[in-house]
Amino acid sequence: MGKIISIVYQPDATDVSDNQFNLIPIDKATIIKAHGIEGDRKAGRHPRRNINIMVRETLDKLAEAGFSTAPGEMGEQIQVSGLDIESMEDNTLIQLGESVVVRLNKPRRGCIWLEHIQGQSIEQTTDMLGRMVTVIEGGIIHVGDEVRLAEKTHNQSE
Repeated sequence: MGKIISIVYQPDATDVSDNQFNLIPIDKATIIKAHGIEGDRKAGRHPRRNINIMVRETLDKLAEAGFSTAPGEMGEQIQVSGLDIESMEDNTLIQLGESVVVRLNKPRRGCIWLEHIQGQSIEQTTDMLGRMVTVIEGGIIHVGDEVRLAEKTHNQSE
């Protein structure tokens, strides 16, 4: 079992800067089924990429390699600790807080934008950028909420 360390989002009206993701830290978020974080600029754009979740322990390793890893600086929306989602199989269900359930999809890959912002080669981040997830059950999450494997009672085909 783990916990939520941080939540960030990029408001729809926010312009993208040349040197940062412009993600705003928040203490709680409304997560919308098959969409993502309410009010987030990227939410709802792709069914298998509703939210990006990264593991704090991996972010600590990236920080040792010189990457900036404060909340949102790697482009992630949620940081968790204590649950190694990077080693889990695709389609694993994870529960965030009391009611939010997400399905792990493919590992997130770095892009030229991340390389530009970080000023380092993304080759160093292979298999270290967390997981893209689909929201199966929405609800409200808070920093500090538990993160754990979900019971298999949710509809996997959604």
